[in-house]
Amino acid sequence: MGKFGELSPKAFYAKHSSDRLPYEDTAERISKKTIPYIMVQKGSTSTTKLADSCSQSFCGGLVSNLKSKMGMSLLPPSTSSFRLEPDREALETITQGNGDMVSAIYAKLSSVTANINKEIEAQQMRDSVYDLLTQLIVVGSVVIEKVKDDGIKIHPLRNFTVDLDSRGEARTICIMEKIKDLPEGISPTEEKDEYDLYTLIERNWDDKKWYMTQSIEDEIVGKEQKFTDYTLPFQYIGWTWIVGDTYHRPYAEDFIDDIEQYDALSKVLTQGSIIASKSLIFVDQKGNRTKIKDVSDSENGDIINGRADDVTAFQLQKNFDFQVPMARLQEIGKHLSKSFLDSQ
Repeated sequence: MGKFGELSPKAFYAKHSSDRLPYEDTAERISKKTIPYIMVQKGSTSTTKLADSCSQSFCGGLVSNLKSKMGMSLLPPSTSSFRLEPDREALETITQGNGDMVSAIYAKLSSVTANINKEIEAQQMRDSVYDLLTQLIVVGSVVIEKVKDDGIKIHPLRNFTVDLDSRGEARTICIMEKIKDLPEGISPTEEKDEYDLYTLIERNWDDKKWYMTQSIEDEIVGKEQKFTDYTLPFQYIGWTWIVGDTYHRPYAEDFIDDIEQYDALSKVLTQGSIIASKSLIFVDQKGNRTKIKDVSDSENGDIINGRADDVTAFQLQKNFDFQVPMARLQEIGKHLSKSFLDSQ
């Protein structure tokens, strides 16, 4: 059972899963027309083939472009994304105006900054940040876990439930993982090849601490752990929240209609272009004036018996009709490009 609630981790997860369904559906709609593997159809496994759900790669490119620009801003290559600055009053108190001491302190801070940046690269946090940004753009809500000495782990929407307070901040989080190797200190009563591990993190507003309880199915395992806001390894992150929402909404939801329209128009133009480009030759053999075999067997420049009027080529005659969807496609494309910071 949870420390402050009456529900076990598994029961809490089950109770709040229904609140998550509308947000899953929206994320799946967006994912289908942008990057299908971000939110695959429910029930899919690692062997399930991704359905051919979109007719273009333009919208997926927009998501990748926005993710890349945001990632470059947060973690720019070949430079530090932050700088450590000492408090001026504290620096003056410590150094008493001694220039050598000031230089030594700044040198030490520079060394610490370099070590932190090396650790960011060593733990491959850059890749995790890009994955996090993709989740926020397409899905809207995500839980990240800082694994000791091993970077950041991403828990996608279908793997957690959350209870938000009146400001849209998480007060309870429950994560469900299917794992084969259990964390240290957890010994289930029944050995299995794979376990459903539930991790419940609850905030106690009295002492402002976080309490973590874990269970395998309904069996409580391991010891209860306590964290502060600064030591808690889990964090719920969302993009947009409005009063009444049970989860955050993704950035792309504001443009979901345009994304789906762009995909539909791309499908119309693609299929129409394939039909229009089809090459068919019609031969009228009436009166035995022109023969199909003579036409099909002839090479360029050959002279054969027949009449030119008996041979015609297939033409769709839809060029003007294609101009309307093409113009609309270009209009939507410009709007989406601007919204997703694509300068092309």
